[in-house]
Amino acid sequence: MSNPIIEFIGHSTGIPYVVQFVSAVTVGTGSRGIIQISSFFLTAKSEDHARKKGLSMMSSLSGSYRNSQGDVVNIECKGIHSIEELDYVDDNGRIELGGVLFTGETSVNDLTERAKTRRDLPLLD
Repeated sequence: MSNPIIEFIGHSTGIPYVVQFVSAVTVGTGSRGIIQISSFFLTAKSEDHARKKGLSMMSSLSGSYRNSQGDVVNIECKGIHSIEELDYVDDNGRIELGGVLFTGETSVNDLTERAKTRRDLPLLD
């Protein structure tokens, strides 16, 4: 059975990068929203080329949809948060793809898999 991710990496030319984007997500006409960071793997000839590729992706990362309550959820990609070359594998064969820091209303329990509802987020689905 083929693995498309392994095939993609095996056939990629260039340097591997993780590009993280910052998006503003709002629900309905209310001002309550969230900031989202999305990470994408891509290959490029240089960090500058990775930045250009990332900037060309921004419009495709913006959009809107209706959630289960009928409210419009708007996602607007605002820019690039970081660009990191994947050049380090630790002693256990792992590569860290990125990290996100949280403050304010978000707790550890909100972010673990066992969390049923996110009190710190508006209804997005």
